Amino acid sequence: DGAWYTVCDDNYDSDATAVICNQLFSTETLLSSAYYGSARFGRGAGYGILKVSSCSGSEGRLVDCTLNKNGYYESCGHYQDIGVRCYINSGCTNGEIRLVNGSSDREGRVEVCI
Repeated sequence: DGAWYTVCDDNYDSDATAVICNQLFSTETLLSSAYYGSARFGRGAGYGILKVSSCSGSEGRLVDCTLNKNGYYESCGHYQDIGVRCYINSGCTNGEIRLVNGSSDREGRVEVCI
């Protein structure tokens, strides 16, 4: 579709959160994760709302779970948008670099793991 969708909290569970965090931080070690319903991080806009019908937690990407793109028409509203928090290992690998405290992940103070 080439469009952004939010995810509805109906039928949503921690397995889908694990998939999301592993997809976002595939080079990191995921320690744990949490999810929040009721648009804790703000409401999306438009008709693009997904319902997660089935997710085992072992999928490589969220789109590999069974998703329903008709969430807006099936009792989901943006007041139910999901947010997640991913807790990752803060350790580092020798020689790894990162940018910190920028306004995006493309800028910031340079830090090097030794």
